[in-house]
Amino acid sequence: WGTLVGMDALQAFRAAGQFSVRTRDLRELGVTTRGIAAAVHRGDLLRVRIGHYALPGDPAHHRAALRVGGVAACVTAAAGHGMWLPPDALPHVWLECTASRLRELPTRRVIPHDEPTHVRHWSALMEPLDLVRGSVSIVDALVQVIRCQPRYEAIAVLDSAARLGLLDARTRARVHDVLTPGEGALLQHLDGAAGSGTESIVRMVLRDAGLAARTQVRVEGVGIVDLMVGALVIVEVDSKQWHGSADQQSRDYDRDLELVARGYIVVRVNYHQALHDHPGVLRAVLGALATSRGE
Repeated sequence: WGTLVGMDALQAFRAAGQFSVRTRDLRELGVTTRGIAAAVHRGDLLRVRIGHYALPGDPAHHRAALRVGGVAACVTAAAGHGMWLPPDALPHVWLECTASRLRELPTRRVIPHDEPTHVRHWSALMEPLDLVRGSVSIVDALVQVIRCQPRYEAIAVLDSAARLGLLDARTRARVHDVLTPGEGALLQHLDGAAGSGTESIVRMVLRDAGLAARTQVRVEGVGIVDLMVGALVIVEVDSKQWHGSADQQSRDYDRDLELVARGYIVVRVNYHQALHDHPGVLRAVLGALATSRGE
């Protein structure tokens, strides 16, 4: 980098172009110890770990990984690229095999002290770290997701990667190369058309039950629906992000009325049901199918 005279700590941090910098990096850029302390006092920089600094507005789980002594991994790294994040996910941290002086994260009073604060990953990496994001690479994050997360959640994360254009042919091949046959079989179920993580999960619940659930189907006069099973059963899956406001709920109800008026049977699944009540969702869809056949 060289020494840039007159640069303050925040300017030096941005010049480094990384998620985090060390004290010695800032000094190499011409920032004094007093200048670093002043930047922290002003709130320009956050001292996450002794000798390591980040920006206060950066993702909290990425900063948590730095505090532990590593970088963001698995679902935490995936979320940094905009992929779906499973609810209540802890920070996932990748650590070098020689990592030492590891820290626990502070716990809130409502969390028992014996509960984990983060998840550690020690696996060898396929690609260099993404220093700009403070995380493992997309390839390594997806491999970790497949090996770490429950099957439905892993598929939901990978669906979102495909939807965002992050799972191109090269990335998919790199991921597949290191998976066991059983792990690699999961890639056959991906659908980049899925509109949300909860939709991906409900799709897999239905397909695992032997139902041919089609994704993102266009219905004349109504628009795109999440899932269609058979000719008349439509499954709409709500997510926290897109269905929480009163205006969106009102539009959902209007769509449901129009679909029913056109002869469809609508099964609307809320966020909690999509994640935690798979038997109930399946029972409702099977009942709707029976009704559509006049049974």
